Amino acid sequence: MGLFVLSKPILQTIFVTLDANLLNVAVWLLRLSAFEMFFLSFVTISNALLQSFGKIKLPAISLSVAITVKLILTIIFVSNNALNIYGLVLASSVGYFVCAFIDLICVKRQVKFRLSILEICAILLYCIAMTAVVLILQHLPFSNLLKLFLQILLAIGTYFAMLMLFKQFNYKELKKVLQTKGS
Repeated sequence: MGLFVLSKPILQTIFVTLDANLLNVAVWLLRLSAFEMFFLSFVTISNALLQSFGKIKLPAISLSVAITVKLILTIIFVSNNALNIYGLVLASSVGYFVCAFIDLICVKRQVKFRLSILEICAILLYCIAMTAVVLILQHLPFSNLLKLFLQILLAIGTYFAMLMLFKQFNYKELKKVLQTKGS
């Protein structure tokens, strides 16, 4: 959500002289890429899990299927005048979605797990809270760079506050993790 909501300020900070039309295209490309990043992060974790279970070929197979889907969709989407360059990002997002879906099935076969509706709702609540903080801070009268820095910092703070508030994480666990890393 952060990448989606903060795409314009991020690009305005990095590319100060970009004209409005190119900025608009870049913003939408980055926003669409946010979905790709979500699925890519899931694929990275699920592939590591599968490899740790000794299922070395499964990640390669799921990535091969995803690459094939992405290639076919890239050809279809990019040739469509309505989609044009956005078709590249859409095809990539769908490709990683396919890979994530296959990996999820494979991981579920290895480890019997079940996400509860409460856990999913909690994650969505954290996401909404972080996004609200970012949007509220959008109207601060600071420079783009300072405002962007504050938005990111306070969004992270909101995330950890929500974790603590809903007892998903506590100070004792943090202390234990830090002590383990330090020794």
